[in-house]
Parts: sequence; C-alpha cells; structure tokens
Amino acid sequence: KYYYDVYTLGKWGLMGNVIFKNWRVEDLSVFRRQYSGTVYGGVDFGFASSPAAGLSVGIDKEKKKIYVFDECGGSGMTNQELAVQLEGLLAGNFTCDSAEPKSIEELRVEGISCQGADKGKDSVRYGIKWLQKYEIIVDENCRNLAREIPGYKWRETRSGEVVEQPVEKNDHWIDALRYAVEPIHNYELLGGGRINVAVLG
Repeated sequence: KYYYDVYTLGKWGLMGNVIFKNWRVEDLSVFRRQYSGTVYGGVDFGFASSPAAGLSVGIDKEKKKIYVFDECGGSGMTNQELAVQLEGLLAGNFTCDSAEPKSIEELRVEGISCQGADKGKDSVRYGIKWLQKYEIIVDENCRNLAREIPGYKWRETRSGEVVEQPVEKNDHWIDALRYAVEPIHNYELLGGGRINVAVLG
C-alpha cells in the first residue's frame, strides 16, 4: 500500500526516522477567511544558498491543530524585500531567528512587528516535541514547507542509532514554523507564564 500511495497516487512518502508524521496538505482558502483566532508568524533569515523563510499559522489548542496559512521567502532576498513579502502574510507579529539581531532591526525599520526567538541549549528539540503533539495542516500553496517536512528526520550515527537531533538540511520553513509557535509553547511551559527556553539547559 505504501508504494502504491507514493509511486502510483503521487502521495507524500515518509523517509526513515522522519520527525513529523502528524501532518497533511489541504486547501485552507475558505477556512482562513473564517478563522478568528490569533495568527502567529515566524521568520528564518537567509540569503544565498540558505533562503529566507517566513510563514503564518493559526493554532487550535483544544483540537490540537496547527494551520499553516501562507508562506513567503526565497534565496538572494534582502531584508527590505523580505519585509514586503511578510506584509502580505496574515500574521501581524513575527518571531524571528535571534541569531541575526541586525536583520530583526531592519525588519522593524520597514514596519514589521517582530522580536527574536528564545534560544537555549535544548530549544530546538523542545520545539519539535511540542509540534509533534499537534496535527499540522499545511495549505496547498505552502509548497516550500510541504517539500521540507517529508525529509526532516532525526540524525543517525554510523552504527544506526537514532539520535534526537534533527539533520540540519532543508529546514528553513520548518525553523520558521518553530519560531511562529514559540510564544504559545513558552506560555504553556510554566502554566501560563512566559519563560526563556534557555533555562531548560
């Protein structure tokens, strides 16, 4: 059935040690017009071989669902060009890769409401584990994220042991997704109080 689904029907396949199995692609065009909750944005910076990536998501905590409404980005973009694209997304505020404070400031100068992500020793793994608790529904127009998710997997040692550390390759929109939901999982971490993930150490 697996080979039939992938090679005959053209459905997404799953690689070994894949991290996200809780996702699907769907047309969210009607749902996004009806959605009345907060829309969160995430940005991963890049330029040449590493593209800039932005997206916006809605979160239904009761149903444990994340809706990825739209995305933007690409290679060779200046922060000014990225800001123009971010303005077209649903999110009103963006959590960005805090490794580039200058880029964050440049987005702010362009009128984008944004702040740096809380990064700590275990923040990537913690963010992944939080996302795994939700069903991730990706709009059919978010092709970059849909291409990245099937190949996002845990690292394997030479002996074949699986290590809970993601392979850092083709993960730009996935990183943007982690940043986007960070305000929610940080808020939940202490039962409603915000915390810097660095304290997880």
